Formats: sequence, structure tokens, C-alpha cells
Amino acid sequence: MNKIIYILLFIAVLSQSACIKSSVIGGDILKNDEILVEFTDTSTLKARTVLNDSFKVYPNLLSSYLLGEFYDNNFGYSQSSLYCNFSLAGSLPEKNITDIDSIVLTMVVDTALIYGDNASIHNIAVYELAESIDKDSIFSNETFQLNDVKIGEKQILPMTDSVVVIEPKNDTVTYKDQVRILLDKTWGSKFLSDTNYLKNDTLFKENILKGLYIESTTNNSSIVGVKKRTKDNKYKTRIDVYYTINDTLKKKTFNYDKIVSHFKKDYSSSKVIEFLDDFDKGDSLLFVQGTDGLKVELDIPYLDFLKGKNINKAELILYTIEDSGIKVKTPNRLVTKYLTEDGDINYIEDYVFPENSRNIDKNIYFGYKTKSKEQGKELNKYIINLTMHLKKLLRDDIYSTKLFIYPEFRINDPGFAVLRGVNRSDIKSKLKITYSNID
Repeated sequence: MNKIIYILLFIAVLSQSACIKSSVIGGDILKNDEILVEFTDTSTLKARTVLNDSFKVYPNLLSSYLLGEFYDNNFGYSQSSLYCNFSLAGSLPEKNITDIDSIVLTMVVDTALIYGDNASIHNIAVYELAESIDKDSIFSNETFQLNDVKIGEKQILPMTDSVVVIEPKNDTVTYKDQVRILLDKTWGSKFLSDTNYLKNDTLFKENILKGLYIESTTNNSSIVGVKKRTKDNKYKTRIDVYYTINDTLKKKTFNYDKIVSHFKKDYSSSKVIEFLDDFDKGDSLLFVQGTDGLKVELDIPYLDFLKGKNINKAELILYTIEDSGIKVKTPNRLVTKYLTEDGDINYIEDYVFPENSRNIDKNIYFGYKTKSKEQGKELNKYIINLTMHLKKLLRDDIYSTKLFIYPEFRINDPGFAVLRGVNRSDIKSKLKITYSNID
């Protein structure tokens, strides 16, 4: 008898699990001969390319930051530069030092974060900040005043090279994937000239160094990542001051304290300039871009036909158009927000739910890039799940929605993609909905 009860309970649990799964995913597991399922991929869509908003770049939890520039015929000019400041590390020098041997800025390179041509020469320039960057929040389009004189520069190829350095105690050290830039020694003499300013970070930043601005010109062809530290935390992005006392080489290190990204765009000579803010042009082409670049604004105005229906599955499919220009990585996935009735812009539930859930196959929900063969063509596309979002709209008796689509983690993703518009005559981006009667 007990065995029978356990078997019945087991079947009930399986049944409940299947109901939950079908209500979210639905169309991929239900068969037409099981329930009366209907399908459409002809819903009216209106779309256009718009400029993305500036966004908060500090504070953040990043480990890498973008440095460099590139130009693309479709997307124009993009530059990523850095503001950074430094903090005290280790003990004070034995006494005030009136002369130093050298001062070196070292940046740790993120070899996994290289966009464009990895054989490009990087011409790195370093300037001193004339104002502090100690603010509670900083946005991607903010700038800070610089002192005009360049205090360091270096031309380097490749960025992932190794360098051998003689350190104090005559140790020979090989620094891998680190760029070392010699800074002006006369300018750097102030670092150790008064140890009273090295007693705390506030005195140091107020009297010695407010921060640095770092940029890299690359003939418009490359952006790389600058890391806070190596994976083993042994080396950090830092300033090293070398000095000699009694014929003994010594070093004082100032580690990074804050690294802040700054982004600059110029679309004036690009193809996308003709498509901005134009729904008619969005019928043919759409553009998405990382950092504070471009996003797609998508209207789905007529969802009335879903009244009294159950949505089994809803997918927005955005097909890309491959371009023969600069080989920059397209975004790994796209995320979607929607405009609420109150005028707020929030993530759709299909993004929020799996982000906050364990043991969920995120490929089901998120707009990951994938490949398929359709109409005899090899196609690349993004599939964005809208099932939970449309279900929520119908529960609230709302039958239209406005969406905003852009690359995820755009703060350190300068990649871009050209998408097929929503009313092309050949292959178009579209919304696929599988639905059935509630009864």
C-alpha cells in the first residue's frame, strides 16, 4: 500500500514539474496533436537604432578596463581611455629622497580582452590629473581636468610581451603581460621628497598625485583590456619609484586605488548616422554597440490577438548581417529592458528570473548568439526569450510593449553587430509566438 502511495506522489510531482516547464518554455515541448497550439511570426514590429545613455562606470566590480581606439565604417570612431589614482603601499622610505633613479607606471594586460587587430601598435600617453577623481559615482561621459604636459609615453607591440627587470636586491624578474612606461623623472621626484605626505592616502592625493589619465592611439584598430591585478594577485597595476641609498637599489610602490573608464564616440562619418532615430530605416537595418554606444528601440504595438490565450513560448529573433570590415567581436549576448506604464525602464522578467535562480539553463532565456541554416543560408542570430514578459503583460491587461536591446556587460564590451531590420524583403528579424487557448 505504501509503495502505491509513493508511486502516486512521484507521478504528481512529475506532472507538476511538466506544467511549470511548459508554461515557461511551452512551444518547444508541446506537440500540435496534444493541444490546439497556434503559431505566428508575423506580429507587427517597429524598430529603430538610438544612442545609448551614459552609464555609471564607478563604482563597479570590474577586474579589467578598456584602453585603445578603433574605427569601423558602420559604427564610426570609438575611444576608450582611463582615469586612475593610486594609494600608499608598504612602509615609508627611510628618509626624504632628493633624487630618484626612475619612476615606472606598470599596467597589467588582460590577454582575454583584445578587440580588433592584436598586431596593432599601441602608442600610450600618460598625463597628470589636475583635479581629483574621488567622487561617489562617475559616469562614462565624465571628464576630468588634465595638466597639459605629457609625463610618459611608450610605443609597444605586442601588448602581451614580457619584460625582464632588475629589481632591488639584484633580483631578475620577468614580468609577463605587463606594460611598463617610464615616467618623467624630474616630475616624479616629488613622490619621495617629503615623507610627511606619505603618511596617509589623503595627504598623498592632495599634495603629490591626484591621478593619471592614460590613452592609447592605435591607428583606429585595437582596444585591449587593462587589469587591476594578475590572477594570482602577485602584481598589480601600479607606480614603482626606484631610488638608491648607500649604493643599494630600493623601491617604493603605489598600487592602483581607482580605475575609471571614459568612452568617446564619433558617428559623423559612419553608415549608422543615416539610421539613427528612424523607424523607416529600422525596417532594413538595426545597430547595437557596447560601452555607451547604440541600442535598438523596439515597439510591439498589437498584442490584442493574445487576449484569452496562453503563451507557451515567445522569442524575439534578431538576425545579424556579417560585415567584411574590422574583425571586432560581436557581443556575446544581448539583454532587454522594457518601458513600464510608470515611465521606468526595467529588465524583462525573462532576464531577472534566471539571473536570480540556480540550476536554470540560462541559454533558454538569454539572448545568446547562435547559428542556424535557414532558406539555404548560414545565419547568425540572437534569440531573446520574451515568454515571461508577455505573460506578465497579459495578466495586467496590457497589449503593447516598448523594449530596449543592447549588449550585456557593455562597460567592458566595445563589440558591435549589424542586425537585419524588422521588415526586410528577404530574411527579417521577427517575433515568434506559440500560444493556445486557456480553456
